Amino acid sequence: MSYADVNGISLYYEEHGSGRPLILLHGGYGTGEMYAPILPLLARDRRVIYADADAVRPAHIVDFYALLGGGLRDANWDGSARSAARLAILPSHTHYDISGSPDLAGAVIPFLDAASLEPPPPFGQ
Repeated sequence: MSYADVNGISLYYEEHGSGRPLILLHGGYGTGEMYAPILPLLARDRRVIYADADAVRPAHIVDFYALLGGGLRDANWDGSARSAARLAILPSHTHYDISGSPDLAGAVIPFLDAASLEPPPPFGQ
């Protein structure tokens, strides 16, 4: 078990696999076992970092997304100014059922497969 102190919250996290990072944030009730059905698929060729804190609010997620460079500028029609960061919102799901849903893998894997092999931008830029 590992913990990181983030903005006064003791954030539990696990790491699986290796390669480009994929961060899964989970807040609310439940455990890491909720990700068990899709973790092997996601960690096949990626470093999956699973974090869990009941205190993760939507505002925290948006702030984290912005720190990774997401949502800070228009991407242009052709996507040329698109940030490497992505934020997915899956309608009709809650934190109770999303981690076992094929919709999650369906949203994440195509993005990861299409990602550039270049390293991501430095954290916070």
